[in-house]
Amino acid sequence: MSLFSILFVIFSYLQTRGLEATVQNLSKPSQNFCSHLLDFNSKHLQLYKAIACGVPVKDSSYEVLKTVSLWHLVIVSAGHFQVILWFLNKFKNKIPWISPLGLLAFSLISGAQPPVLRAYIDYLIRMGSKQWRFWIPSEYCTLYSSCMILVCFPSWTHSWSFLLSWLCGVLILLLQRQSLFIQALGIWIGVFPIACLFSAPHPLGFLFNIIFAPPLSLVLFPLSLLMIAFPILHLIADPFVDFLLYLLTQLAGPSSASSLYKFNYSQITFIGSWIYVLGLQILIILKMRTKVRKKDK
Repeated sequence: MSLFSILFVIFSYLQTRGLEATVQNLSKPSQNFCSHLLDFNSKHLQLYKAIACGVPVKDSSYEVLKTVSLWHLVIVSAGHFQVILWFLNKFKNKIPWISPLGLLAFSLISGAQPPVLRAYIDYLIRMGSKQWRFWIPSEYCTLYSSCMILVCFPSWTHSWSFLLSWLCGVLILLLQRQSLFIQALGIWIGVFPIACLFSAPHPLGFLFNIIFAPPLSLVLFPLSLLMIAFPILHLIADPFVDFLLYLLTQLAGPSSASSLYKFNYSQITFIGSWIYVLGLQILIILKMRTKVRKKDK
């Protein structure tokens, strides 16, 4: 807890120095620059911009993905962050600081959104823990990073994307030793109470996420980034997206309850969601600490 106190003081100081405004002033031009670089003739251009730069997208492609519960694929998330980290780690032996600097650049060009910044702070805490041998348990890294983000960006206490990011971080910790199928199922079930507030889930949404989400994340996201430098790649991406949307439309069936669903927000709903996430965070800490005590005995 002493380390948490130190981090709390540091991040509180940064918040008083206007860190939130500084990040916004840096991220908006960076995101606009990323969006302007993606400039070519394609009917899916807005989709590519959403995936690569984090700009909002509300076209027909988003509605199809939303119908089959794959809307998260066009929202910049910690999953995209992990793809970038995997790529940058290939060069860390030659350029030691390429990972933290590259991830910072990606965080800014994607609009410094809550899921990405939370993942970035989590990465820095874990990297510092390993570098300076603090050996902070994983469950505390998730807690620390989330709390530090809220200290620096207090307005994000009202952010659903931040709340969902924290929830996914906790669920990944809870299921990290399970098979990929169990992990996917557990995350789907764990996120369901909050995700269903935004759109009616498709009955086959879990299967769609198991089958389509991993390969699409590893194809559409890198392709969207590469199109910044090589616009001609849209000639490959466009037919792929056309086929994907056609296939998902056929699999979704003739009608969609999610397209008619209206989110009924209330302060009670939001507070209940916070209690749910914090309860899971406490549960994972207690579970991990119990395992440690048993091993020590």
